[in-house]
Amino acid sequence: MILRGVFITFLLLLAASGRPSNDTLDLEAVADPKAKDAERNLQRTLSVVEHRSALGRIVLLVCQKACKPLRAIVPELVRDYNELKEYSSDDLISYHYHYLRGSLPFYNTSRVNKRPAVLYISAGSVEEYEGDPSDRTTFLEWLRSVDKSDVLIPKSHQELDAYLTEAEQCQNAFLLIIHDPNKCPYDFWRNVARVVYAGTKIPTILLERPIENQIAVTLFRRLVSMPQDCLLVSLIHHNQYTKPFVELAPAEILENVRRTLEFSTCLYEPDGKIFTKTGIRSSLTDLQMEYYATDYDLKKLEHKTSYIAVGLAGGIAVIALAISIFWGLNGSAFTRE
Repeated sequence: MILRGVFITFLLLLAASGRPSNDTLDLEAVADPKAKDAERNLQRTLSVVEHRSALGRIVLLVCQKACKPLRAIVPELVRDYNELKEYSSDDLISYHYHYLRGSLPFYNTSRVNKRPAVLYISAGSVEEYEGDPSDRTTFLEWLRSVDKSDVLIPKSHQELDAYLTEAEQCQNAFLLIIHDPNKCPYDFWRNVARVVYAGTKIPTILLERPIENQIAVTLFRRLVSMPQDCLLVSLIHHNQYTKPFVELAPAEILENVRRTLEFSTCLYEPDGKIFTKTGIRSSLTDLQMEYYATDYDLKKLEHKTSYIAVGLAGGIAVIALAISIFWGLNGSAFTRE
């Protein structure tokens, strides 16, 4: 029994010697569990901001201390602004709350020590509200200022012609967006217009298909190298226009516009690698407009006629097949009788 007790004691001492000391314990095992929660909250906020601001906008409330009143006021003001602007479901400004424990990669969080922060974030751009968030009038005015865009929708070919003539001057530029809401919808074009205007003060010309004949003639006769794609985004500047942009996300378009403007100033000729080889052609005369508009009508009529001819030929073929089957069945029945 004595030997057995000594043996057990020896085993216990051996096991104890194999344990790690307090100095070698895994720090995560004794870490503050709130730190893990803070990291999860941070990753969630970053994910929400990235997702909502890539193609849209988001208002982010950042607090380091309890701010329950603001957590009720700010989302209500954002909702009111959306209603005042009558934004559609795909153009609403989103809202998110973040309880700060640490830092944010896109904002100097040292300022949150003094007061909560309200941020407007869109396509990588961050604007901070400096006033009192509980002041409804001031807050809504701030939202209008940062959410502003300049969109031109030509109602006639004369309006479009005037914009293109303005773009012949090197100090003027327009972003051109053409899309078909049914066949090739570009649902976030409004945010593209906002982001480009906020970053460059360049207005957007919007044309939605089907385009009125004379407007289409003005566009494609003055910009003869512009492809007639269903969806098209291009920069018109310095008597030139770029090849259609490939990347159509708001941040990418803004970057392309900025890069293009750097290589095309009033001191330098436009870069041939970025712009088309043909510049903006001169305005059409009344006689030219009448001729090309009539020709445009005839081409559309021919296009429709071709569909009618194909449909008619197919219909006749079906009727002939039905008649042949009918007579074939009747002949078989007569033979059997």
